[in-house]
Amino acid sequence: MKHDVLISYSSKDEKIANAICNKLEQNKIRAWVAPRDITPGKSYAAEINNAIKNTKCVVLIFNSHSFSSQWVRKEIERAVGYGKIIIPFLLENLELDDEWNLYISSAHWLDAMNKEIEVAIENLCYSVLKLTGRKLNHIINENKDADKESYSNRAKQKEIVYPKKEVVFSDNFIGTSNFITSSNDETHSLKIEDGKYWIQLKKDDQSYNAYTAIGIDTEKDFEIQTRITKISGTQEHGYGLEYGRIDNDNQYCFIITGNGHFKICKIRRGKIKETPGWTLSGAINKGDGASNILTIRKVGNNIIFLINNIEVYCLSPFKSFLGKNYRFFGNLIGFMLNDKQEVAVEYIEVAYLN
Repeated sequence: MKHDVLISYSSKDEKIANAICNKLEQNKIRAWVAPRDITPGKSYAAEINNAIKNTKCVVLIFNSHSFSSQWVRKEIERAVGYGKIIIPFLLENLELDDEWNLYISSAHWLDAMNKEIEVAIENLCYSVLKLTGRKLNHIINENKDADKESYSNRAKQKEIVYPKKEVVFSDNFIGTSNFITSSNDETHSLKIEDGKYWIQLKKDDQSYNAYTAIGIDTEKDFEIQTRITKISGTQEHGYGLEYGRIDNDNQYCFIITGNGHFKICKIRRGKIKETPGWTLSGAINKGDGASNILTIRKVGNNIIFLINNIEVYCLSPFKSFLGKNYRFFGNLIGFMLNDKQEVAVEYIEVAYLN
């Protein structure tokens, strides 16, 4: 049987594998899954090898079951050998051992831990549709009895995949910049060089903020996006975006670490609310020299956080995340570093979504 995607999983996760398979096939994506597609009387190993060889991509259901499965490891090893695209569907926070790190550390993960499994499977379906060259509007609403409000909310989630933008602010750090372009003392240094904004925090147990003023109308749908490269320093402490800032005691942040964690927080009157706290995500490119795209996207009553175009968290209702009068605390936006480290920012952009 010709197929577009092969599903690799532990037999302990057969239920979720079948749910993914059903969703893919509802959307005209040809899926291959064992034992359903093993030809009776044929060698199990030979059939799987042939299926991997002839697939376009492999969905890996990744949790402690597959982590410990030697059979799943062999399937992914063979997929890597054949040069297949691998989409890890992350169900648990796990530290990769050397073998798994070799196989999938560079793959773009789909984080399924922080959302309902049905939504995560639908997001997976989008990814496979894109990889197989299908149109996204082929997505089928499997719950035909859903009420209008539920269907509307699901439709809005689909519409945000490729939104049209009206850019209202952009800085690519070539020529003039809206940020402080040069500063150097015993605690930090700032410079613009080679089309990047270099920010260095020189002291442990401190933080540094570089920002500019950009007013954002929170009644509109909007997007904030930046691309940041980790240069050196601590791997355990955060760096990333701050927004809606008025001062150190009143602001929002979306930060990541060099060792692959992210955190979303709201600081109000000096009190920090983490939603969620530090969370491991395979979407993050780890270590020194790694670049990551951080995106904050507000659509309707949801605010969605993406890393390298992969959704890692969704907050709803959005207004519960805001300050007084359902607005950000202030109009400052920029970058945050915690503890001794250096980063280079390639660009930052703010846009309204149509």
